[in-house]
Amino acid sequence: MEHSKETLPTFLIDGPLLRGVAREDRLSFLESMNLQTYPPGDVLFFEGELGDELFLVVSGEVVILNHTEMDEPVELTRILAGDFFGEMALLSPAPRSASAIALSFTNALSMPRRQYLDRLEGGDPAAAALMHSIARRVCQRLRATDGRIDLIHDALHGASSEDLESRLVNLTGRDQTGPVGWRESLLQFFGGA
Repeated sequence: MEHSKETLPTFLIDGPLLRGVAREDRLSFLESMNLQTYPPGDVLFFEGELGDELFLVVSGEVVILNHTEMDEPVELTRILAGDFFGEMALLSPAPRSASAIALSFTNALSMPRRQYLDRLEGGDPAAAALMHSIARRVCQRLRATDGRIDLIHDALHGASSEDLESRLVNLTGRDQTGPVGWRESLLQFFGGA
């Protein structure tokens, strides 16, 4: 689908994704991406299929899911307008670790790996800025994973229920108290229930 600077939302053009890049370069980069519309329930990609492109949500909402060994879906995160996903495909061609499904009518820009690498190798400052955004995202995920590992370790080695509940809220941003106890919350958080 065709798009131009007139159809791109300001929050994408001027947002933090391409931080520190001249506006003209940001526009050129975003305009080179393919715009697609996905109705609710459409699958953008499936867990296990070879990943080849990055997605940037223009409008709508996408859920990222993976499946347990029992083939139960586990929601990992929701992606809203202005955020990106599928970035690992730009770094390394490998099977997708999760599925992406549109929750509402969603417009998303996409860029295949080869196109991105060509722009990066050609010295495109927006492509370099995107790499910095991807690196920040990977660091955030590693820190979150470290927190989850610490939480599991402490749960297995006798930390108090109150401490575990408090740390679970800090990790997830959601209050896990109520009829579901901390052990059940941990299982849900890690996809075991």
